[in-house]
Order: sequence, then structure tokens, then C-alpha cells
Amino acid sequence: MKNQPIFSVLLAFALGIILEVKSPEFECNTLCRAFFSGFFLLLFVVFNFRKKIQINSRQILSFLILCLFVLWGYVRHFYANKPSFEASSGDLLKVKVEKILSADFYRQNKAFVRVLNPKQSNFESSATRALVYFDQKVNTGEIFLLKAKVLEFPKNKNPYGFDYGKYLKDQGIHFVLESKASKKLKGQIGIRGKIYQWFERAQNQSSYTGESIDWIKTMFLGDSMDFSAQQTEALRTLGLSHVVVVSGLHIGILYGFFWGIFSRIFNLKKNKVEVLSFLMVLLYVLLLEPTASVLRAVLFLALYILSRILKRPQPFEHVLYLTALLCLIWNPKFLFQLSFQLSFAAVFFIGWLNPLWYNVFAKFKYKDSLWFGAMATSFNANLGVSGIILYYFGNFQIYSVLVNTLLTPIFSVLTVVYFLSGSLLLMGIDLSFVVNPLSGFLENALTFLENALKHGFSTGMYFSLFEVFLYYAFLLALGLGLKKNLKIPVLSLLILLFVYQLNGIIQGQKSEKKHEVWVFYSPRGLLLTQRNQNKATVYFTDEVEIEKIKTQFLDKWIKREKVNRVRFTMLPKLDHYQFGALDIKKDTSCKWQISSAQQKYIWCLKEKGAYHLKITP
Repeated sequence: MKNQPIFSVLLAFALGIILEVKSPEFECNTLCRAFFSGFFLLLFVVFNFRKKIQINSRQILSFLILCLFVLWGYVRHFYANKPSFEASSGDLLKVKVEKILSADFYRQNKAFVRVLNPKQSNFESSATRALVYFDQKVNTGEIFLLKAKVLEFPKNKNPYGFDYGKYLKDQGIHFVLESKASKKLKGQIGIRGKIYQWFERAQNQSSYTGESIDWIKTMFLGDSMDFSAQQTEALRTLGLSHVVVVSGLHIGILYGFFWGIFSRIFNLKKNKVEVLSFLMVLLYVLLLEPTASVLRAVLFLALYILSRILKRPQPFEHVLYLTALLCLIWNPKFLFQLSFQLSFAAVFFIGWLNPLWYNVFAKFKYKDSLWFGAMATSFNANLGVSGIILYYFGNFQIYSVLVNTLLTPIFSVLTVVYFLSGSLLLMGIDLSFVVNPLSGFLENALTFLENALKHGFSTGMYFSLFEVFLYYAFLLALGLGLKKNLKIPVLSLLILLFVYQLNGIIQGQKSEKKHEVWVFYSPRGLLLTQRNQNKATVYFTDEVEIEKIKTQFLDKWIKREKVNRVRFTMLPKLDHYQFGALDIKKDTSCKWQISSAQQKYIWCLKEKGAYHLKITP
């Protein structure tokens, strides 16, 4: 079947979305997930063998091996989540640092560690991992003997917010420890630790500014710990956070860079160029601590190049499908992770719609330029992930699509520049005369764009499951229609979308309630509800006890105002928020000051207790 990878991959995305329902009433346990995985495998067999009258023993054996791999994945992750011992405060533990985490406001030296045998032998436990707050600076690969206090494992106070405890469990973390006293033992700091030492030694002897070093460490080492809060917020506001981390996009850019060097400068044959470019990317990845998206990108590249070397080139969708299948065999839980869904949705739409762009702009003079390709890739990726983002977060900055489309080619060039700067810095070659002014201009440009666009348009929509499937069905039908001139499915879906939107407009006109914002404040945090017709979005800070407020206020408010759809979104920890015509910020005279756009009305929330203000901007 020609399009079997398309249907299979979409099926995986659909199952991931279904099982990751953001509702406290829905809990998909291991049995539930095992059932859906079996269903996924069954459909895999149907798509592969439905045209065959007979299924031979080789195909049955392949299917059984695939089932065993999935079963092995479940068993492996089941036992990986069981620690090999119970930790208690005051224990002397021997730990090996595996991954250094970014510092936050409260803690500086955080790391994931693997707990070695408590009896201090050379045996390394394969199951017990912990999050440790160290009392000194650590490097990857170092071994410590520490006296630790066992902290309470994070619990999710707000069921609609980010569950840090669930995240730690998904990472295989069993304990949270605070180091009271630690002693560094002899241990290999690892390649990454040595690179950091070389990097710090080289930067002290160079003329790079602090801004330049921050950008080089971020784009070259994947370390954004020294980024300021203003830089992080600017990138988040513009929707550019993904272009400044070592991710699948980063790997693709570097692969293209090495491909250009080996093909244009050394004039090698295509197979050699692809193999050497992949080996260079693989070497770079091994020097770092690769994330899941980086590993998926490397696996995809390896399968694609292998098929070409074996002279059995496969379509893009086939390679992507096999990559997803191997990832799910290794860890079935990937299917339920948002990063997995976003990553494969973006790559799928890039590979599927990029050729369509070139067909539509066949007579365009610059269609073969790298700039046009980068813009098409960025636009298609945003198109692919927007439906999932609207489902999970209920908010999508429309201008971020334009910003990404225009600026991703620029950041592709910057990635290469900072990669070369970091590589040459380790060799003692200083490019500060180029990088310093570039970093200063980049900081000013990001600040300017943030100030210009942070009041821009953003959707207040949040998709239901039906709308998510309708959205992607429309995109697929539109693509098929443009490729094969299938007018009937395209027109049918356009009519269906028009009827659906018309029904929403009619329902909205029946509601006499206009756009309004309610503010609910207590000394423990801030909560806002933004209402548009019969839909509402509830924003809240992490300190708010959402369940108590939901019982005391929100449930009654939802029933009274006849709101039939509510989306909960956690606010980042900031001192300043903006909601349409409202400006909300911390003030010296009161806890929070709320003002309208023209400063016509100003409210000051400073009294103890909890109350709400009805505000119509």
C-alpha cells in the first residue's frame, strides 16, 4: 500500500493525543496503554498485509518479534521505575553525576545522578536514579560520596498545571535528595566535562563579551543556563525557543553545513559526502548530552543514509515511519509525550508539504535557493504543530508563524557561525571581532521584536479532539488535492469547516455576554479568567490552590455564566502580565496593580483574603 506510512504515523499521533487528555477524570493506566499499543500493532499488520491473500511464516515471525520487543519495552520500563533500595535521610550515598540541570531561582547546583551500590562497591545500580541539590559545583561523570536529606517527592498541587513529579518519574527519577555534605571521589568527568573545562579555560583568554559567550554556549554546547530571564522571555514570546537549543533542527542545520563543505570544497561523491557528514554530526552528538529530539534526528538520518548506501532508497514517509516505530519499540511511553508528537508532526509535514511548495512556486526564480527552502520548512513545521499546540495549550501566537518563517533562515546561519566560533575557541582561535557585534545586534533585535509583537494577535481558541482531527484531515485533504487535483475531498472539507464555523458564530451571537476578564486574587497567588462568548481560559500562578478556588468560585462562575468550555493554563513566574487591554504588574505599594490600556482605571490588590474583581476592558 503506497500511503501506509502516512496512515500509520498519523495513527500513532492520534493515539498519543487521545491518551494524553488533560483532564483529572481520565487516567490511562498500563493496561489501557498496552491495549492501544496492541491495537496499533494490529493496524500495522492490516496496512501491510491486507492485499495479500496469504501471510507467510516470515511475516508472522516478524510480527511476533515486533510484539516481543514492545513487551520487552514495557517490562524494562516497569522495572526501571522500581528503585533497588529505599533511601532515608542521613544515608551515605555514592552517586555518579549523569546530567546537569539548569539552575532556577531557588537552587543552583542541580543534577540527575545514578546511585551506586550503597555498600560502596564498584557495582553500579542500573535502576536507582535521583535528583540531587548539591552543595558545590559538579560536572558530568564525577563521583561523589554525600550525606543527603531525602526531600518530599514533588506533588501536583494544580491538576491543570505542569506536573513536575510526573516529569521526574518519566525520567526514571526515584528520589529527590539535598546534599548536606559531599566529598568528590576519583571519577571520570566525561568528555562533556572536559569540553567545559577547555571552554572555560579558553574563554578566559579570549576577548568575547559575556553576551557572546552565552550565545556560543547555548548554540554550541546546548547550555542555556547563563541566559538571562529577559533573553529567555524574549525568545519564548517570539516563539523562537526551539532554534537556540541543540535539537533536531540544530542537527539538520549542521548536517547541511557539513554536506556543503564535503560536496563543494572537497568535491566528493554523494555517498561519501552523506556518510562523512553523518559521522561528523554523530561525533558532535556523542560529545554532548543528546536530548530525545536529537536522538530521533540522528536515527532518522542514519536510516535514510543506510537506505541510499544499500541502493534501496525509501520515500521520506517510510523512513520517518520506521524511525517512529523503533522509538516506540525502545520506549513505548514516547507515544504519550508531547515532545514526541510535536517532533514527528513537524517533520512529517515538512517532508510531505515541502515538495508541494516547490510545485506551486515552480516558476519562482529563487525557488531553489537555501533561503526559500528554509522559509518553506519553517512554515510547514508550524502548520504541522499548530493543531496539537491549540489542543494542549489553547493559545497560539499567530505572529510566531511569520516570525519563524522569516527568522529561521537567519538563525540557521547564526547556528553555523556560533558552532564555528565554539569549535575554533577550543583551538585557541578568537573570532570575537565578528561575534561580539553580532551578539550585541542580536540582543537588540530580539528586544525590539519582543516589544513590538508582544501585544500582537494570539488565538484564544482551544481545539477539542474532534477539531484536532478535523484540522489535520483538512490539511491532508488540501495537500492531496493540490498534488493530485482531487477537488471533491478539498471542497467537501471546506464546506464542512464553513458549516462548523458558521454554527460557532450563530452560537456566539446567541450569547449576549461580551469579552471580559475576571481577576481572582489571594496572598498565595493570582488567577485570571478571560472569557470570550461561551469559552473561557483560566490563567493561574503556581502558588494558587486551584482545587479550593475551583470549588469556591470557578464552578459557580462557570455555571452562572453558562461557559461550556474551559481551558486551564499555568502562568510563568513573572512580575508583569498583559491580557489584552489590561496591564498587571507587581508594585511597591500593593501586591498587584491592574490598569487599563490608557491608565483610565487602576486597581490595587493589597488586602489579605481572596476576592475577585469584575473588569470589562
